[in-house]
Amino acid sequence: PAFPVEAPQTGMADKLLFIGSNTAPNVEGLKDFLQNTWPHVLDRRPNATLDVAGTMNRAFPNPDHRGVRFLGIVDDLAPLYRDAGIVISPLTFGSGLKIKLVEAMAQGKAMVVSPITLQGVEDVCGPGVQLAETPKATANAICDLMDDETARIDLASRALTIARDHFSAQAVHADLRAWAQNLL
Repeated sequence: PAFPVEAPQTGMADKLLFIGSNTAPNVEGLKDFLQNTWPHVLDRRPNATLDVAGTMNRAFPNPDHRGVRFLGIVDDLAPLYRDAGIVISPLTFGSGLKIKLVEAMAQGKAMVVSPITLQGVEDVCGPGVQLAETPKATANAICDLMDDETARIDLASRALTIARDHFSAQAVHADLRAWAQNLL
C-alpha cells in the first residue's frame, strides 16, 4: 500500500522531480525526455530544474544537462517530494503498475505522465494526472502547470484523493479485513 500525506504538496513551480532505478524503461524514458522535451521546457522556463533521484545516476555518468541534478540514492524522499512542483514519469515502454505513479500520487503531487505510465490504471489514475503523448505536449503540460498554481493544486488534490481511495492500506487491505471478519 501507499501511505498518503495529509494534504497536497504544491512545491516550487519550477522544480521537477523524477525518481527511478537504472532499469531500461527509466533510463530510456529519461534520455528521451532530456533530449526531446527538456529543451522545450527550458525555452519557456529558463530557471526550471529537474532533480533525478535513485540509481539513474549510474546510467548518466557524465551528465551535461542544464538545470538537471542526478542525486543518486536518497535516504529520505519526503523533502524532494515536498519541494517539487511537478513529478514526471516520461516512460516510453514498460509493464505492470508503476510504483512511481502510486507513490507520487500518495505524496499529493501534480504529475505529468506518458501513456505507458498509465497502462492498466487509466480509469483509476487518469483523472489525477496530466497525460501527455508527445515531447512537445509534455513540455507544454509541464510549463502550463508551472504557470498555474491553482491547476497544480487541483491536480495534486485529485491525485491524493485517488491514492487514498485506491492505494492506501485501508483500501488495499479492505477485502482481506472483510474476509477475516467473516471468519470470526
